[in-house]
Amino acid sequence: DSDGDGVLDCFDTCPNDPSKTSSSGLCGCGVAEDDSDADGTPDCNETCDSDPNKTSPGTCGCGEADTDSDADGTADCNDDCPNDPLKTSPGSCDCGTSDDDSDGDGVADCIDSCPNDPMKDSDVDTDGDGVLDCHDKCPDDPDKINPQQCGCGEAEVDDDNDFVMNCMDVCPSDPNKKKEEGQCGCGQDETDTDGDGTPDCIDKCEHDPDKINPGQCGCGTPDLDSDGDGFLACQEECTDDPLKTQPGVCGCGNPDVDSDSDGLLDCEEECIDDPDKTEPGDCGCGNPDVDTDNDGLLDCFDECPEDPNDTDGDGMQDCKDCCPEDPEKTALGQCGCGIEDIDTDSDGTADCNDDCPESPIKTFPGYCGCDVEDTDSDGDGVFDCNEECIDDKHKRHPGICGCGVSDNDQDGDGTPDCLEDCDSDPLKIYAGECGCGVKDIDTDGDGILDCNEECYENPMKTAPGVCGCDDLDVNTDGDMILDCEDECPLDENKTEPGDCGCGVSDDDDDKDGTPNCEDMCPLDMNKTEPGECGCGESDDDDDHDGIPNCKDFIVACDEAAVICPVDTEC
Repeated sequence: DSDGDGVLDCFDTCPNDPSKTSSSGLCGCGVAEDDSDADGTPDCNETCDSDPNKTSPGTCGCGEADTDSDADGTADCNDDCPNDPLKTSPGSCDCGTSDDDSDGDGVADCIDSCPNDPMKDSDVDTDGDGVLDCHDKCPDDPDKINPQQCGCGEAEVDDDNDFVMNCMDVCPSDPNKKKEEGQCGCGQDETDTDGDGTPDCIDKCEHDPDKINPGQCGCGTPDLDSDGDGFLACQEECTDDPLKTQPGVCGCGNPDVDSDSDGLLDCEEECIDDPDKTEPGDCGCGNPDVDTDNDGLLDCFDECPEDPNDTDGDGMQDCKDCCPEDPEKTALGQCGCGIEDIDTDSDGTADCNDDCPESPIKTFPGYCGCDVEDTDSDGDGVFDCNEECIDDKHKRHPGICGCGVSDNDQDGDGTPDCLEDCDSDPLKIYAGECGCGVKDIDTDGDGILDCNEECYENPMKTAPGVCGCDDLDVNTDGDMILDCEDECPLDENKTEPGDCGCGVSDDDDDKDGTPNCEDMCPLDMNKTEPGECGCGESDDDDDHDGIPNCKDFIVACDEAAVICPVDTEC
């Protein structure tokens, strides 16, 4: 128990601090948990342990609150104007008053007599009106401090009380409150009784809006000449009649004339151009009501006013009757007098002139007879009644192909074009598989028509492929090269004969440049033939005695010998 607090170190959180055992607290081992100012924060965690309202000095220090009464961002302890948010020191004007200098003359407005004049901070009163010149817009006029309407030096007087000052009033003393002379001048009213735009003072017809002078007709009556006859309406009775000024006998609008000189004015009679009649009567103006032939019919209605006869009693006087003795006819008609103009078939031609009286379509039998029209529908010179193909100008009878279709045999194969598909191919009637002009034959007998294959002479192929029609596209040796392109079609290892020919490898085991097939010593890179010594052994003759080393027992001199004559023993 190192700290002697009665708790063994193994159970003591602070084994060296007798005041703490189970926890290090907020301050840690060895530091007391004292709170001198009782603010809830131990002294170890604050710098103002004697100030219950602060844990750190802040702006104003321990023991003084950091209050900012005017919320200007400066604490009261540092603010000489704690209740003025716009100032922190009194300045020239003291707290609560701005130190603004409106005219920028270095003197604050609060102590500047002329705050808007940068040239002055105090002034004189030139006109003695009690307002300093710097505030007086009329500094030389003791009666005004503003120019107002008349300007400095001129009084604002309105003698006629019309709300316009004399200085701006053309008629300053007009009891009618006129501001301008107008048309009548000052002192005279501009009244316009009739509202015609001309005041009564110069309007001689002040109650007539259409006139300002009496004229010839006087006020209230317009000086108009409605009918353009040179007389004003007020001077005549016929104001809309340019030919009359007085009504006369016929009245305005009707001239007092006697066109036919019969002693009666036109307005008094109906026949103004007939001197013998004043009314139309039965025959009308210009036609006398007389019956010359005394037949009881006035001449104006009588076609033969001088002939009363009607021989056949048909109601038509003989002078107008072309058949005066035929009571059924008054005109000759188509058949003449005495013959009735009967038209049995109602074709417009009377039977007396119609060879086909019962046929409304013909008056003559023609080529086809009365009941059939002589029509040539196709214009071939043969009437429809004499041919079967009435709409085909090239045929009279249907033939093999029928009307409208030619019986031509273009290819001369004995079958008309209308019955075959190949009218230009004498060897075929129908197109078949190959079409017209191409025979449907199978030359190579492979079951495929020549027109449908390219190799029509080779029954084993239909298309050339790689090798052409004459050679099959086969790979006999399985080397992926077709036989037609392979010079060794039976050798899967070669496509060309090479040095050794097909079926024999061109390998050179001894790498001497001679393939095995031509090399009698295929494993000896120094020999291609056995020579005298055989494959694998050199035919060298070191002593140049004509006997190769392999058979020469005296092969060479000892390298240590000084003298070694050729063909002598060392």
